[in-house]
Amino acid sequence: MATRFGKNLSTMNDPQTPGLLTEHGSWLKKLDEFKDEILVMERRLAEVAARKTDFEARQGIEHFQNQFVVQRNNIDEARHRVHAHEDDVSRHVVPEQGLEGKRDGNEHDGIRSEMEGLVRVWEELRSDFNKFFMKWA
Repeated sequence: MATRFGKNLSTMNDPQTPGLLTEHGSWLKKLDEFKDEILVMERRLAEVAARKTDFEARQGIEHFQNQFVVQRNNIDEARHRVHAHEDDVSRHVVPEQGLEGKRDGNEHDGIRSEMEGLVRVWEELRSDFNKFFMKWA
């Protein structure tokens, strides 16, 4: 089963599967993109906040400010988990042999699932924010 991040989940149990660290790199890049997007959305939110003072607009502004804090935290936690797994994988790599046969992809699959969930939440937040911005900008 191919996923958004391009790996076939069934191949992750193969101890010779190359690309774990490459996939980690793509996840970290995606997390950086999310953080950059938060900065852009915060600037847009500040534009709305400078012009709109009615209650409904203020509620939306506060909602998105809170969501940005929550998502920054989620991004930081995901980044930590990816780095910790990367360190774990690196400790088990033997040159010329790849990953040891006893290792499985369960932890990696769990991180992939977490990343896919984070992407879904992010896309929904982005969509909601864009609707809010278009209404109040």
